[in-house]
Amino acid sequence: MFGIEALNVVVGLIFVYLLFSLFVSIINEILSSLLQIRGTELKSIIQNMVSSELVDKIYENPKIQTFLRRTGKLNYGSKSFLEKHHHGILPDEIPPEDFTNALIETIKEEKEDDQTISQYLKSLDTQSSVGLNYLASLAEEVEQDLNAFEKEVKQWYDKVMGYASDWYKRKLRWILIALGLVVAVAFNVDSISIFKTLSDNPQARQALIAQTEAFVDDYANENGRIVLKEASDSTVMISHKTMLSQSLNELKKDFRTDIDNRYYKSVKNDIKKKMAAEENWQDTTSDGYKDHLVVAVEDSLYLIAQDSLKAKYPQAVAVDSAYNRLMTLQEQQINKAASTLGIGWDTSKPRWGLHWYSIIGWLITALAISLGAPFWFDTLKKVINIKSEITKQKGVKR
Repeated sequence: MFGIEALNVVVGLIFVYLLFSLFVSIINEILSSLLQIRGTELKSIIQNMVSSELVDKIYENPKIQTFLRRTGKLNYGSKSFLEKHHHGILPDEIPPEDFTNALIETIKEEKEDDQTISQYLKSLDTQSSVGLNYLASLAEEVEQDLNAFEKEVKQWYDKVMGYASDWYKRKLRWILIALGLVVAVAFNVDSISIFKTLSDNPQARQALIAQTEAFVDDYANENGRIVLKEASDSTVMISHKTMLSQSLNELKKDFRTDIDNRYYKSVKNDIKKKMAAEENWQDTTSDGYKDHLVVAVEDSLYLIAQDSLKAKYPQAVAVDSAYNRLMTLQEQQINKAASTLGIGWDTSKPRWGLHWYSIIGWLITALAISLGAPFWFDTLKKVINIKSEITKQKGVKR
């Protein structure tokens, strides 16, 4: 098998990696939101810098509080959603200047009047912080020059965050490998079996290529996130009814009622002014004008209610949105590809269709998934472009 056929096998395999990379990335997104992984890691790093005694006080500073997203407690049935974290969501990142100002303000509030900054820092529990002695030495070097101390702390924070970012990426890679292996085994995504199917079955290969090209048309890579294009009509987001989504829908109705009572008149007047400025709507008595006004007002009020719900329950909304994207991906893309390629466990076969090389195939899949969906999406587009050029030059049918 050579030429376009071989390239189609490569495209098909890349597409499978893309689908399951995207599946795993959404699972990781849900887990990160539920467990506040990034926010917890950031707070842990800052604690290592300034000690456990200071970190909570710094997070109570107004400059840091602006990054702390407050959220209400969302109840459904006899259970409560994330009751442990309903008081607020830890920030994923804090700018250097805000951290530095919060640190200096906290130290000023906590230290005795006759203490220098370095003396106060040395009096804290150094066992809970690997960076506290360094911070104290910085303060001692600049003595009482706050501007110089602020500059040094800001530079130090930048360096630590740079190291932390690299460390988190390495950690995330291992997390994705672990999740990828679990998903590969759960769905029986054996790279070797998939390669054989694509090589030996022209019908399956052509069906998967058609699905691949439709996927590339419907989706885009926006800042490292594979998302549906706004203009796409062929793929519709599926909304799954869960206890969480039902609770959010009930809340949205309550928000919408409140929004209507508070903002209906002002929103309607604003839209009227904008429409009056348009030449197409000089006749305010026409049916077209009235219909357009009603739709515009409804859309605006809906968006206000949606934003209000997201502001109060960011964690719940994020999890619900990610879950719907996960189910849409599985039902509209993964299940279709799995049916085409025979991916999955066949209980009617001996050993459920397990082969001697299946473990190797799962490991290959897990390593491929760890590279991430953006990598595979960009690679897929490049390979498809190469295939298109070869097809045009040689006049070969796909």
